[in-house]
Amino acid sequence: MAGANAGRRHKGTTSTVLAPTHERAPPYVAIKVYLAIMVTWYHVTSMTQIERTQTGLRLEKRLLKVLKGLAEHLEMPLGELVEGIALHALEGSAPFSDHTLGKIQQLKAVYDLDLTAADSHRLTEGPMGPNLCQVGDVP
Repeated sequence: MAGANAGRRHKGTTSTVLAPTHERAPPYVAIKVYLAIMVTWYHVTSMTQIERTQTGLRLEKRLLKVLKGLAEHLEMPLGELVEGIALHALEGSAPFSDHTLGKIQQLKAVYDLDLTAADSHRLTEGPMGPNLCQVGDVP
């Protein structure tokens, strides 16, 4: 009786049970998986190797907070975010999607950033600037 022994294993025998053809994945699924792997491989291997350098970049305090918050949201280092913004700006293209622009508006509200691009060349620091001492002052 084949029904009585179904599901039992016999020592020394192996069996391969294939699902009926109507339950198997069609062959094009394997092609899609292969293409997805190849596309991933292409993106990983086509990275441009660069050399980064440390810089003492000075930014407005609230602007820096917004950028740090955005970098955290996008799960990337702050330096890579600034690089991306700069590269897009140098090509004259927008660096952010509509969704990301919405997040930036939220962060600007949280950190009370009211500066705009029109302010970019009209910003000044106080007479002493931050972290500067007069001769004789104790830091």
